[in-house]
Amino acid sequence: YLGLSGSLPCLAICSPAALLPGAIFSFGLAWASMVDFDRFILPDVITLGLIAVGLGVALNEGMLATQERVIGAVAGYGALALLATLYQRLRGRSGLGMGDAKLLAVGGAWLGWTALPAVLLIASLCCLVLVGAQAALRGSRMPSGPIPFGPYLAGAIWVVFLFAPLV
Repeated sequence: YLGLSGSLPCLAICSPAALLPGAIFSFGLAWASMVDFDRFILPDVITLGLIAVGLGVALNEGMLATQERVIGAVAGYGALALLATLYQRLRGRSGLGMGDAKLLAVGGAWLGWTALPAVLLIASLCCLVLVGAQAALRGSRMPSGPIPFGPYLAGAIWVVFLFAPLV
């Protein structure tokens, strides 16, 4: 699938040439998730590379798609960067990494700005439910240490990428 502009998912009707960007996107999200889960970092080589590929795909789809995706990348980064800055100032400690902001920019570059609220909602709810379930199973309270948000964000981006055209 190479666009949310009312077309069906790529899995159903796309050409073999259109599968390559989707495979790169999927692999990049999975790779970013594994690195963040293991090291609590989202490498720029992955996030910035995925932004570039996503905007390149948008250029191939036309000016309207490109405009929507550029706005999405800027809005995605800006929203989480602003949230991270506000949290840092209010709490006096870091609560969200800039890698997460870059990963949401990836979502914007591939899905457009209109998909970002759904991505954040899905990622946040999944993270809350899974971390809460882990705490309940261990019989302890919620963890106070860092939680890698990248895997939840990457999963939500991928889910919206696959299923948004069907909604």
